Amino acid sequence: MTTTTFVRPDGKEKVTGAGRYTADVNLTGQLHAKLRYADHTHARIVGIDATKARALPGVLAVLTHEDVPDVLYGGMVQDRRLFAKERVRFEADVVAATLIRMASSASRGVHGLGISPRAPRGSGSVPQCTAPALARARNGAGCAR
Repeated sequence: MTTTTFVRPDGKEKVTGAGRYTADVNLTGQLHAKLRYADHTHARIVGIDATKARALPGVLAVLTHEDVPDVLYGGMVQDRRLFAKERVRFEADVVAATLIRMASSASRGVHGLGISPRAPRGSGSVPQCTAPALARARNGAGCAR
């Protein structure tokens, strides 16, 4: 059996820190985007108020599902959208984005968004949801039903 060693042409630059990545490029007039992720693992989106974010200096745009085409995508199942619409299904769902001139102000812009989620009853973290069942099990009530 013969083994072949593969040497990446850019390997040395990457491991020594000399390589350039897209994030290393700064162009004159470049805009910065900051994404606002869901605050809940599962919730219905009642409303998004972008008034405060749009009023911040340097904010050029605030994008939500209303501003982009409603296209579903995904690797195995096309069930994802660019921005969450009507509900979030996990914490990595993107709810909105702000475009701003200065990277240092991007976080302020995205946190100026007023997101109104409504989490269904019983949703929450794993410890919150399993606490009642664990209490029953500790008190000898057997398995959670």
